[in-house]
Amino acid sequence: MRKSIAAAASLLAAGAAVAPATANAEEGGPAGPEVAFVNANVVVSGAHRDEATVLAKYRCDGGREGTHLWVSVKQGENLEAEGSSQWATAHYDTNYMWARDPAGMTMDCDGQWHADRVTVKMTPASAGLLQRGSAWVQFCAFDNHGGFTSVNGYKAVRMG
Repeated sequence: MRKSIAAAASLLAAGAAVAPATANAEEGGPAGPEVAFVNANVVVSGAHRDEATVLAKYRCDGGREGTHLWVSVKQGENLEAEGSSQWATAHYDTNYMWARDPAGMTMDCDGQWHADRVTVKMTPASAGLLQRGSAWVQFCAFDNHGGFTSVNGYKAVRMG
């Protein structure tokens, strides 16, 4: 499961388009994770400029074990293209969690809607800090049934 999550996250980091998995739903199983919204603002804390938060509302089922949440925030030009992270002027994501826990960032998949503020941190390869303006945000939810969904779009960066 970890290899498939890592492979899918790599595709997303490279800018590949991802659609929700529906095979489980067609077989009478869980429909896969759903994302109701990703807030219009990415908030950078005044005290910790190397961190930001993204608010989103999601739901999934199957418990926490085996799930993964990957959120990325990038600034720069042409960030929707494959491999865009390499030329982003700023890049933050949730992959710092891999160092703390082999599962990475997991989700509460109890079938209920959850509105969570997800912390992203500046990646080691980032060319700089997020600035006020527009950022490309990817919010990717992977359940433990093999389903995933991704909501991507430009959001405003504001200083908190």
